[in-house]
Amino acid sequence: TRFYLVVIPINVSFLSVFIAKICTINVRGFGNAAKQDLIFDYARSGKYDFVCVQETLAARPAAIDLLRKSWSGPSFWSPALGKQGGVCILVSKDSPFKIEQ
Repeated sequence: TRFYLVVIPINVSFLSVFIAKICTINVRGFGNAAKQDLIFDYARSGKYDFVCVQETLAARPAAIDLLRKSWSGPSFWSPALGKQGGVCILVSKDSPFKIEQ
């Protein structure tokens, strides 16, 4: 499945079209090492530029830091609030997109 992202640059008068491969997964908790390995291996498969992970339930900064270090490319994390939520975006290290923070 391909998703099309159309970007209209402010200082350019024509449309630029970028094709990004995006996947979203609800993991219902990222605390299990086997589940972490499964999700990271799937995300590393090369099928997607961006993998959006929902319901990570990762809340502590130390836990998020360990997860971030387990990923080979850029990643962006928002912690869970209590026993719900938590999301991350895993960006493929081979993605053609330039990631800026």
